[in-house]
Amino acid sequence: MISLNILISAMILAGIAVFIISKIKRTAGGVLTILTSLGLLAVFLLGGKYLEAGSFGIISFQPSPTGWFFTIVILVVYSCASFFNPYWMDKMMYPGSYN
Repeated sequence: MISLNILISAMILAGIAVFIISKIKRTAGGVLTILTSLGLLAVFLLGGKYLEAGSFGIISFQPSPTGWFFTIVILVVYSCASFFNPYWMDKMMYPGSYN
């Protein structure tokens, strides 16, 4: 079983890692964004039925069919948008605005 707490914590840590890596090398940050979003999409598509409930303090997370559907929609859109990151990183007028 995959706990939603672990997934949320991993995504927060991946976001921090992408932020730090993109400050050092922008293209590597863009590639890591693609890998992170595709990895999470694969977890939800392949192991979505194995997700278990979790909570952070007073906030409780419970998997549901509606939540699963909207998670997949958001992850597909984010994955598609993240494919443009490595290409546009060197062509941005204000590259510091990426973070």
